[in-house]
Amino acid sequence: MNDYKDWYTKTITLKTFAEGEMLHGVYIKGKEILKDIKCDVQPTNYKQFYSEYGYSIDSEYTVFCDVDIDLKAGEIVIYNNNDYSIDKLVDWDDYYILYLKAV
Repeated sequence: MNDYKDWYTKTITLKTFAEGEMLHGVYIKGKEILKDIKCDVQPTNYKQFYSEYGYSIDSEYTVFCDVDIDLKAGEIVIYNNNDYSIDKLVDWDDYYILYLKAV
């Protein structure tokens, strides 16, 4: 954990799926796995991303959270009952910055 944890007043939920399996010739989809992650969420827009970070990303939120090996670009998270894709993940010294885009 880092010193930023006091800022983490919000929660995103990482939505992943366990590996599926073949059962009697039929593929059975893996179970949905939900993992809550404490974080700080800030609204953002394309212009702000580009001017502050130089990224051409049309995302809606910037999320700051502790490093978590389960978080990866392209994964789906739930915030305020809406699904978002992790458009970009930046791994800083001791925390992640995620850019979320609605799916």
